[in-house]
Amino acid sequence: MKKNKKTYFFVLIFLILFISGYFLFEFFIPSNNEISFKILWIDSYDANYSWSNGQIEGFEEGLVSFTDNYEIRRIEMNTRFEIDEKNIENKVKEVSQEIELWKPDLLYLTDDNSQKYIGKKYLNSEIPIVFSGIEFPSDYGYDNAKNIGGAVNILSFDKGLDFLRLIFPEIKKGVVLTTNTPTGRGFVSSFSNQIKNYDELVVEYDFVENFEGYKRLVRESQNKDFLIFFPHLVFFEEEGGIVSEEEIQKWTIENSKIPDLTYFDTVGFETLLIYSKSPVSTGEIAGEIAGQILVKGKNPHSLYSKIPISGQQIINKARAEDLGINFSENILSSSKIINSYAWNK
Repeated sequence: MKKNKKTYFFVLIFLILFISGYFLFEFFIPSNNEISFKILWIDSYDANYSWSNGQIEGFEEGLVSFTDNYEIRRIEMNTRFEIDEKNIENKVKEVSQEIELWKPDLLYLTDDNSQKYIGKKYLNSEIPIVFSGIEFPSDYGYDNAKNIGGAVNILSFDKGLDFLRLIFPEIKKGVVLTTNTPTGRGFVSSFSNQIKNYDELVVEYDFVENFEGYKRLVRESQNKDFLIFFPHLVFFEEEGGIVSEEEIQKWTIENSKIPDLTYFDTVGFETLLIYSKSPVSTGEIAGEIAGQILVKGKNPHSLYSKIPISGQQIINKARAEDLGINFSENILSSSKIINSYAWNK
């Protein structure tokens, strides 16, 4: 009997110590939800670009479903206007110093140039990296990188072309204009692959180097049935400064009289038709991936999300009036309508 009492006594002491230890551990050791995570965001562009801002908005929406205890610092690479090697060199140094001094828990890289100049530098390093806003992660060696995951955009270019053909079923020949950049070349590759079964269409691809070249190509395209613009067409370095977005848009409206289409309303290009994808949706997936890495301890390389992004049909009614084009009620009712040019709002 005494032996049993002694056994019960030791069992009771053990349970008390175990329970006390558990609560002490919970009290003094923070859970992942209580840790303040440090995230360094490398933006390929700048704070004035709505595409970048949309991605970070979505990123935080995705991340907050895992934790709301985080801090984000932003470094802008400012490559929307130009690729200046000295600027790039300085930005790479700035990122390296921030990583060394601040010691972020994760890098968030948006769009191509941050992947090219920062992502490749930290390939297979100890710091986790999440990307968004790109279509071809293999261009940067991400395929087998142990520390990199992210949201791979897959835009339905064929759906945008179908939108154009729904309104203009007779079109046969068109021109795609974009810049000779990783983003521009990537879009052309993806676009050409998606429309290869459109046997009745003849599409030419031209890469724009500057504003004068852009003017020449637009003029030469006026004997075609349509023009398609890919992003980053609205800024060109010229002697004496940068041509404003508004100046390029106004010139295009005054000098191009054929239907035109773009895939990104955030660029602000005043085309007749826009088949738009949302930067918020791609950023949100990236934020969820970051949450799984930081809070759940998941392996970044196992977290690749390919996002087939369906677009929204948008019609610029002011451009339609300038071109003398009328739309059926069915098309108008199924599309978002922009009633005026941005500078007249």
